[in-house]
Amino acid sequence: MASLIVLLPARLDQLDEAHKVTDFATVTVAGSVVALVANIVFGAFSDRTRSRFGARSPCILAGAVGLGLSLLALGAAPTFPVLLLVWCVLQLFQNMYLACVLAAARIFPIKNAR
Repeated sequence: MASLIVLLPARLDQLDEAHKVTDFATVTVAGSVVALVANIVFGAFSDRTRSRFGARSPCILAGAVGLGLSLLALGAAPTFPVLLLVWCVLQLFQNMYLACVLAAARIFPIKNAR
């Protein structure tokens, strides 16, 4: 994930160069906890989601839009606490999207894939 490897360290360096390593650890641990819970919750939620556009489509769309907006907000976060909050929201939307896409891929597996 490019946002974790490139965007987040660069943004933390801009906000607080002296504490960027500690801040990075704090942000990644908090984001991991949110991601763990979100993946389970949205995986179960997407199994029950139906719409006229198909199963899981609302979750996939909401996750993709939320992820894009969260990435924009991450670049504009003025302080570390705001960045921490935005990162957690980003993880929430990313796992909403991924849980639904992976569940859909298991329903319609690619034939002859190795």
